[in-house]
Amino acid sequence: METAGATADATAGPQKLSRKKYLALRKKERRKRRRQALARLREAELAQKEEEEDPLAEEKRLEEERLLEEERQRLHEEWLLREEKAQEEFRAKKKKEEEARKRKEELERKLKA
Repeated sequence: METAGATADATAGPQKLSRKKYLALRKKERRKRRRQALARLREAELAQKEEEEDPLAEEKRLEEERLLEEERQRLHEEWLLREEKAQEEFRAKKKKEEEARKRKEELERKLKA
């Protein structure tokens, strides 16, 4: 539960820091940025060392890419076959419907005559 003083401080906006606190905060922020930069450098060096230590990493990556491409190609060919079969079935269905329509028209024409 908030006290009245805490609420007033929070709604009053940012407070002006004393010079001593400001310098301490600035120093803390500089140290934080320096630590983060060093951590990024260590991370980059570690990643580079891992690549250098594992000369087969690039070969593994290329092999994985080749296998993925083969799988993609195989799936695409399967899709093409399914699509061709579906189109053939559609054409056959339309042909039957057209023949049935012509027979019906012919029958109606004969009945009228």
